[in-house]
Amino acid sequence: MNTQFFYYSTIREEIEQKAKAVSCLWDVYNLSDLDAIRFIQQKEGYTPCFGRNNPLYPSENKKKCSNSTCYWHRTCDSYRNEKITPIDKALNLRTKADLDTFINNLRKFRDRKATFLMNNEVELKCRSFNNINNLIRKMLVISPKTVVTECSDNIKNLKCYSLGINRKWGWGFRSVNVYNDIELLFTSDLFKLNKFLKDTEVFINKGNLNYYPLMKNINHVERDIWPYFQGAFYTFPTDLDFNLSNTSHIALTDDDILLSNPNYIPLLNIEIPYLENVDCYTLSKLMSEYPQELFAFQDFFHSKMEGIRNLVQNSSNFASDCRRVEGEINEHLRKLNSDYKKTKLKTIIDVVEGTVTFFVLSIFCFYSKNNILSLIGPGGAFVKLADTIKNSSKNYFIEMNELKNDSVFLIWKIGRTKRKI
Repeated sequence: MNTQFFYYSTIREEIEQKAKAVSCLWDVYNLSDLDAIRFIQQKEGYTPCFGRNNPLYPSENKKKCSNSTCYWHRTCDSYRNEKITPIDKALNLRTKADLDTFINNLRKFRDRKATFLMNNEVELKCRSFNNINNLIRKMLVISPKTVVTECSDNIKNLKCYSLGINRKWGWGFRSVNVYNDIELLFTSDLFKLNKFLKDTEVFINKGNLNYYPLMKNINHVERDIWPYFQGAFYTFPTDLDFNLSNTSHIALTDDDILLSNPNYIPLLNIEIPYLENVDCYTLSKLMSEYPQELFAFQDFFHSKMEGIRNLVQNSSNFASDCRRVEGEINEHLRKLNSDYKKTKLKTIIDVVEGTVTFFVLSIFCFYSKNNILSLIGPGGAFVKLADTIKNSSKNYFIEMNELKNDSVFLIWKIGRTKRKI
C-alpha cells in the first residue's frame, strides 16, 4: 500500500496555530521556538516544561516523556537528543529575528557553495575557531579572496545542531507515519562560529571572504500510533558528503589549519603587527581608502615569501626566514614612525616661530605706538604669520603624502587607528 500524505507543517506553523487558539500570537511572535512553546503551555494552564533536560513524566528511557497526550511530546523529546541539539536551545540569542538571521545567513552560504575554487581563491580549513581571528585578518590583507570552512574528515569531533524540521504526515500500512526532513549544521563551536560571522560580516558582504558551512538534510520516519511511537531521537549516518571543494590541502605544523595554496603557508607563520587588534570594519575601511598602498604591501609581502615557500615548515631555515621578514616589516614601521614624528615636530616649530614673531611684534607696536599697518598691512606680521601657517600646512601634507610611498604604509596606518576590538 502506498503512503498517502495529507498534512505538511513546520514547528513554527504549529506554534502559531496553538498561539492563535489561546490568543497569544503577538506575545510569542519574536520568541524562539523553545520560549514560545513554554509561553503557550503556561497560557494553557500547564507546567512550562517543554525542552527540559529531564522530562516532567519520564518513561523507561529517562530522556523521553511518557505523557503522549501532550501536543508537544514529539518535539519536546527532540530537545533532549544528545546527538542533535536544536539551534534555539544551544544558541540563546535575544530574539527569534536574531536566530532567523543567523540561520538564513548559513543557508545563503550553503547555496553558493562551490565544489571547486576560482583561480584567485584560497581555501582555509580549520579544525577549530581558536586561532582563526588573526589568521583571517592576515589572509584578508594578502589574499584577494579567502574561503573558510571547517574540516569534515572526522565528523565525530563536530557537534550537530538542527536548524529546522519540516514534517509531513502520511497513511502507511495500518499506521500513520511522520516523515521529518531535518536540516543539520555541523561545527566545532557554535558560539565561536556565530562570533566569527558577526565580526567578519563586512568582508563577507563585500565578497573578500566566504564561508562554507557543513550542512546536511536527513530524513527520519516515525510511526505515530502507540505502541509503535518511536519518538524524535534522530540519528544520522557517520559518513556524510558535504560537497566541499575537491582541492587538495596542506596542513600547517599544528594540524589545526589547512590551506589549499601552499604559497600562503609562510604568511600564517609570520606575525604582522597591529592586525590582531583591529576590528574588521576599520580594517575594511582602511583597505578601501588606501587601495594602492594595499597592493604595494601585497607585492612587498609576496616578494618576501618567494624564498620561503619551498622550505620545510619546521626547518630552522624556514623559522629564521620568517623572523627575518618580521624584522623587515618592523624596520619599515620604525622608519615611518620616525619620519612622521619629524614631520609633525617640524610643522609645530614653524607655526610656533611664526606665532611668537607675531606676538613680539604686536607688543612692540603697541608700546612704541607705531603704525598699525606694520601688523596688518601687506607686509605686516599678521600676513607673515598666515603665510607661515599656510606653508607649514602645505609642507606637512606633502611630507605625509610621501609616507605613502613606503610599502608597509597600510600596516602603519592600521596601527595609527584608535578604533580597536
